[in-house]
Amino acid sequence: MTEFTKYLENDKFIEWVKRPTHENNIYWNNYIKKHPKEKDLINEIKEFVIALETKDAELNTFEKRQLLEKLIFQKKEIDKNLGKVYLIKKLTRYAAAVIIFIGMGATYNYMFKSTTAETLKINEEIITLTLDDGTVKEINEKGEEQIVDTNGKVLGTQKGVQLNYQHEGTVEELVYNKLNVPFGKKVDVLLSDGTTVHLNAGSSLRYPVKFLEGQERKVFLKGEAFFDVTKNKKNLFIVNVDELDVRVFGTKFNISSYKEDATINTVLVEGSVGIYSSNKKLEKSKEFMLVPGELGAWDKNIKNLAINKVDTSIYTSWIEGKLIFRKTPFKTICRKLERKYNVTISSDNQELNDKLYNAVFETETIEEILNSFQKNYNLNYSIVENKIIIN
Repeated sequence: MTEFTKYLENDKFIEWVKRPTHENNIYWNNYIKKHPKEKDLINEIKEFVIALETKDAELNTFEKRQLLEKLIFQKKEIDKNLGKVYLIKKLTRYAAAVIIFIGMGATYNYMFKSTTAETLKINEEIITLTLDDGTVKEINEKGEEQIVDTNGKVLGTQKGVQLNYQHEGTVEELVYNKLNVPFGKKVDVLLSDGTTVHLNAGSSLRYPVKFLEGQERKVFLKGEAFFDVTKNKKNLFIVNVDELDVRVFGTKFNISSYKEDATINTVLVEGSVGIYSSNKKLEKSKEFMLVPGELGAWDKNIKNLAINKVDTSIYTSWIEGKLIFRKTPFKTICRKLERKYNVTISSDNQELNDKLYNAVFETETIEEILNSFQKNYNLNYSIVENKIIIN
């Protein structure tokens, strides 16, 4: 374990950053003697420390945290063992936003560049529930009521953005509800068997109000959801998403398949799932099995599944309101920001769209995120109503 690891894994790190420059210089010079190959990176880190000190009087708290996060990520490059998400979670208490550009020899612009003063207008859309007969009901996010069909039969309950179908009803045939979640919203659904579904922004889920004994438990997803499925060996749980069926054997997993995405991504956190084409008869030899920690990415164009080991928390952090990106193209980041904040982001700069970034966003507003990109990467933008135009 290097000295960097020791400092980053305890609260003395902040004290270290605040030490006088001459003390840091002594420390760095001694370190370079032991690790000459890291000289260039060390010099860059020293510049960050100086920037923190010299700009202390003119930077606000948000900007200081920005600089601090850059310093943290530069230090992490020295010890590759630090590149784990659990460390990022520890560091987020020191920063409002986390961004670092991958490659390209980027230089950092610490001074704020003004943009249009136009205020971003966020559209407020409504969560809707479509009953089996086609009746559409609006979900009041601050309300609480029973979910009933047109005949007054109680199907479940709704409290805020949580729907609960664990109700002792008399349904004896498959009756479906469809939940539609617009951009900027998230909803939790507790199905009749105890399965929990976290439904992400811009998604829809069609499901039986009650699963019937002896029949498979099948739901239909568009968009993204995290499932925590109740085990039941007699009644198999299946998630249909576009052209795929995911057979579930009592497990926790995330599925993402927005219409603009090139792949259908299934990330297994716990348990076991099997993936196969819903257009073909199920054959064991053609079913792809995932183990925890794996991502199954189904290419919609070439109809092929690639399986890779991943850090699952990157794909499930949205449940807690976080967005974590690792070597992610700017255009992909924009799409996720659009869904989370219900805005439109437009960029015709292909070079920028293809650049790779690492970023972690948690409690920031969309304006704060845009400003952080602007300050760090000399990126300019303008606002027209709820549309963000990247210049």
